[in-house]
Formats: sequence, C-alpha cells, structure tokens
Amino acid sequence: MADTTRDDLPLSSFLTYKLNRLAQMVNRAGTRWHEHVSGLTLSEWRIVATLGSFGAASPSDVANRTQMDKAVISRVKNALAGKGLISDDADTTDSRKRVLDLTEDGRQLYLSVMPRVRNRQEALMEMFSDEELQIMHNSLDRMQMILERQLTD
Repeated sequence: MADTTRDDLPLSSFLTYKLNRLAQMVNRAGTRWHEHVSGLTLSEWRIVATLGSFGAASPSDVANRTQMDKAVISRVKNALAGKGLISDDADTTDSRKRVLDLTEDGRQLYLSVMPRVRNRQEALMEMFSDEELQIMHNSLDRMQMILERQLTD
C-alpha cells in the first residue's frame, strides 16, 4: 500500500522549519555560552541585556522586545531579583504596573559581559561575506516587518 501522507516537498525545505531549527540551535549554544560566561540562563541574560540596552521597562515591554512569554518573564524576573541583579518596583504613575531595572550589580554584570557578547557576535559574522550579511539582514528585517504587521491586523 502506498504512503499517502508524504508529499513532494520535504519538511526540511520549508523556511519555517529551517528557521525554527536554527533558532533552537542558536538557543542551545547561547545557553551553554551564557551559563559559562555570565552564570545566567539564556532567559535571564536576555532580560539583563534588554534592560542594559534600553533602560528601565515594564515586564510587558521586556516581553515585546524579547518575544518571551509573559509567564516566563515573571518567573525569570523573580529569579533575577532574588540574585540582586534587577529591581522590580511599582510604577510611580500607576501602582498596578511594575517597572524592572538593573541594580548596580546587574549593571556591572551587563557591562562586564557585553564585550564578550560583542566578540561572540563578531565571530559569528565572520562566517559570511559583507554582501551575504547585508542580504541576510535586509531579508530578516523585511520578514520581521511583514510578520509584525500581520500579527497586529
């Protein structure tokens, strides 16, 4: 009997399949690297890096910038606050809202790790020519813009 569930286009040729696999691989490698370099999980580092780069923000703003689930943000922010790396205070204009920010220890960690993050980024970029990087960045930016538009419609 013929297998009727297969089709002519293998899953491995789907762009979404490739992007997901690549994202998972990048996350696994990033997790190992950040645990070694910063002592933080990848999720913890993403929050520290977001606050270090953009300044104080609400948990919702951090979730939007990182595309992390709000429940994950809540759990991770508690862990970071417990480590003394972030503050989690009531918003001065609306006590129902929270504002996250780096503590002095969090800022020092961010500043000490960022040069190594930049070096790692440069090493990844060396895999590509300048032209390939430009095409890749333009393509990813366009894809993100289109998807963001679709998600807000």
